[in-house]
Amino acid sequence: MNSTKDQVEGNVRKIKGEIKETAGHHINNPDLEREGKDIKIVGKQDLPNEHVLMSGKEKAKTKR
Repeated sequence: MNSTKDQVEGNVRKIKGEIKETAGHHINNPDLEREGKDIKIVGKQDLPNEHVLMSGKEKAKTKR
């Protein structure tokens, strides 16, 4: 159960960081963009290695 909870929390942090990073970029706010990058990194670190999210291209490569 803790693994699933940690995975969810990591994904939430990662998404929150991506949103802040993108918002900071679009409104030309380097501090917000940097904060988003930091949050995103922490979120990725919270994910267990076997549950790291893959992009569509990476998924396609692993299915072959």
